[in-house]
Amino acid sequence: MLIIKVWCLPTLAEERYRLIDEHIAKAVRGCDGLHDSECQKKGSICILFPPDRMNYGLGEWIPIEVTGLDNQPSEVRQKLAGKIGMVLNQEFPKARISCTVHNRDVADGHWEI
Repeated sequence: MLIIKVWCLPTLAEERYRLIDEHIAKAVRGCDGLHDSECQKKGSICILFPPDRMNYGLGEWIPIEVTGLDNQPSEVRQKLAGKIGMVLNQEFPKARISCTVHNRDVADGHWEI
């Protein structure tokens, strides 16, 4: 399962979170070269908007972490990072946005059901 965490967003209406969620999922599914068919299935992408305990500065810098991606070449991870980053850039054009896509090493311990 692909897990995308979008950190430090300001408080938004539920509809806006849903719209951002929808746009991120669409960007992931439309990423050329992404050969993980699991990402194409409904419910295979978990997008989280964790709350921050401090409201100061929310929306100024938006870090994004993507985990759960197996064995993707670095150019595909770079492309995916750009696509997800651009979704947030369209929503928050004045924010500094950083997106990191981690490649899971199959030798690392992992369990999923």
